[in-house]
Amino acid sequence: MADPNHTAVLGAGVIGASWTALFLAAGKSVAIYDVADDVERTVRAYVENAWPTLTELGMTDRGNPEAVTFHVKPVDAVDRAAFVQESVPERVAAKHALYAEIEDALAPDAVIASSASGLTLSEMQAGWRDPARLVLGHPFNPPHLIPLVEVMGNDRTADGVVETAERFYQDVGKVTIRVNKEVPGHVANRLQAASRRPTSPPSATRCCSAFSRRPRRKTDHESSVSCYQECDPSDAFNPSIGRTSKQKKVPAEAIRG
Repeated sequence: MADPNHTAVLGAGVIGASWTALFLAAGKSVAIYDVADDVERTVRAYVENAWPTLTELGMTDRGNPEAVTFHVKPVDAVDRAAFVQESVPERVAAKHALYAEIEDALAPDAVIASSASGLTLSEMQAGWRDPARLVLGHPFNPPHLIPLVEVMGNDRTADGVVETAERFYQDVGKVTIRVNKEVPGHVANRLQAASRRPTSPPSATRCCSAFSRRPRRKTDHESSVSCYQECDPSDAFNPSIGRTSKQKKVPAEAIRG
């Protein structure tokens, strides 16, 4: 049985390290797997650097920056994890090899979300005997500061898994967008591109529905935005949706790193 407060991060580059900082700030323990020799040093340095900004944003009340462990085998990292964020390099073969290694080691009720931005969910599902617990969980960089995350399942995803992923992300402070149709580059990336070409209408029509549930703690604000008819990059996908006047904006220098 998975521990609901225990997570795993597979692949601890810039995206994986940022996810780690966010999960730790939200009171989760994190088990890290990465092939880099200096992964512990780099991740601990990233968390240390991110923590003051997360504290300023009111996001570390439940957090413990030391609740992180490092593992040389992915099967050890996913042991007892209720939520696994996969952020290994975007090569199909690399992802499939990782999935084959961890599939039997996952808790039956665990959810695994891939940060992939250039691969489709169907491509990644091909690396599983049973991909029922795999979803897309595509963030925007850096995940610990940019609230938006796209979540997607399909007809091979088990009932309730997408909703479980959304609840997890909302609990750690994210704003979730439900992607309903598989398109290369997902939805928000395509809208960003379309917004720079005003003569070309967005191609994400009827692709998604966005929901904000407690995008930042310390507020009772709740809102929802749907974009089934037309996805408007000027508002429906603004990462600040749901932010109240009491919530601080992310410092620009923090995003720039």
